[in-house]
Amino acid sequence: MADLTYLVDTALAAVPVNALPLIDSTDFKTIEADVNFDAAGLVLIWHFVTVGGAYSQTAVTPTDTAGDYDWIEQGNGLFTIEIPASGGASINNDTEGFGWFTGVATGILPWKGPVCQFSPANVVNSLVVGSDVLDVSLIQILGAAITGTASQIVAAFTKWFNVTSPTGTVNSLPDAVPGAAGGAFIAGTNAATTVTTALTTTFTGNLTGSVASVTAGVTLAAAAVQAIWDALTSALTTAGSIGKLLVDNINATISSRSSQTSVDDLPTNAELASSQAAADDATLAAIAALNNLSAAQVNTEVDTALSDYDPPTRTEATADKNEVLAALVTIDDFLDTEIAAILEAVDTEVAAILADTNALQTDWADGGRLDLLIDAIKAVTDLLTAAQAEPSGVPAADETPLDKLGYVFMALRNRIDVSATKKSFYDDGGVVAWEKDLADDGTDYSESEGNAP
Repeated sequence: MADLTYLVDTALAAVPVNALPLIDSTDFKTIEADVNFDAAGLVLIWHFVTVGGAYSQTAVTPTDTAGDYDWIEQGNGLFTIEIPASGGASINNDTEGFGWFTGVATGILPWKGPVCQFSPANVVNSLVVGSDVLDVSLIQILGAAITGTASQIVAAFTKWFNVTSPTGTVNSLPDAVPGAAGGAFIAGTNAATTVTTALTTTFTGNLTGSVASVTAGVTLAAAAVQAIWDALTSALTTAGSIGKLLVDNINATISSRSSQTSVDDLPTNAELASSQAAADDATLAAIAALNNLSAAQVNTEVDTALSDYDPPTRTEATADKNEVLAALVTIDDFLDTEIAAILEAVDTEVAAILADTNALQTDWADGGRLDLLIDAIKAVTDLLTAAQAEPSGVPAADETPLDKLGYVFMALRNRIDVSATKKSFYDDGGVVAWEKDLADDGTDYSESEGNAP
């Protein structure tokens, strides 16, 4: 495939001469970004291959401006050239095919440009721009020549594809002739006859879908009836269906159900009423017996209950009391010991806290340790807000922080002279306080430590 595509028979203002930046032939890495149209040793060749395979080479002489082959620098070592549609002294864009430049110049490595394709407008607009279509003539389908006329083929394609969302495909059409066995039904005046004839014929396959109604009796084949009886009970799951009712209710052998004899032995209503009345009479008699107890009978029952009760003796109760009292004394002694230990620990901690607070009071007093530390800090911070005389002499490595800041301020505020070999720093009175030696060989620049002038 070509790298670039152009319209044939069109004047081109900027066809790339090189695909990659031009490179210096001495170090093989420096980009030659400033190459003129008349550079020394410049040789530019146009290679062209027609669509028929004919190959040619043509030397092209670049021009500066207002020529047929203006050489244009695009930047970063990339260059282009004009190619006229016709009338050029050497090459023209007047033939379909493929072309590219090669070249060489003094001090520059040989180069090659991208392969350019020159095509008609409909090819470029359809394959590149997308604003046109390619004309295609259909002469075969799956290797077989088409025998129908153009109008027949157009009619068939229109009939099949002239819908927004077709529901069928070519594979969905039967192979048999419409109206014949295995073929599609024929629409039109004989459609009813065709369908009726098909439906009154004995079916040899399966009938799928739903039937709205059947107006005559339907005789099922013996195999169909047998298939109904052979249906597994696990498949009969539709609620309300006869099959589901049979599965749910006939869940055991019929002979295991109650016999008529067992049903006949059930008591009648009269028998149930008589039995209930006898039970009620016995209950009422028992209640009446309780109401008729004498005082002697009640006293006897109470004496029996009291004799059955075995309360603890005085000796047993006293022993239990003594155990409880001894346990309380033990608990009291334990609490006294623990509380005393806690109070002693608290006294120790309080004494330590008081010692610390007393020490703090002493430290905070005038002349105390903390007071002296704060006075020393304040003496230093006061220096930060008071005016300071600028330092003098050459800065030392171990200057105080204030003097180090003073030297920085001197360099920022006071006069500085810089010559080819010296950088001089002045004090506020205009006298050189210290200086630094300078060195610069065009590549490296350095400054010495500060020294006396």
